[in-house]
Amino acid sequence: VIAGAAVSVELAVPDIVTFDMGGTSADFSLIVAGEPRMVSARVVDGQPLRMPTLDIDTISAGGGSIAHIDLG
Repeated sequence: VIAGAAVSVELAVPDIVTFDMGGTSADFSLIVAGEPRMVSARVVDGQPLRMPTLDIDTISAGGGSIAHIDLG
């Protein structure tokens, strides 16, 4: 998101959507007037987090966060 904001300013394109594709998830964020959007609170694993953070939305399949160890 921070790199997206820098590219937005460098290219003189003030409003963009950033996209980061991982193995099982995709993260999206908005850059408005060359600045990343912030939120003052969010919920992480069901717990409130009341501090400023980047406004990033994630779409996830969740498979990458599941681990299994066999006896072998």
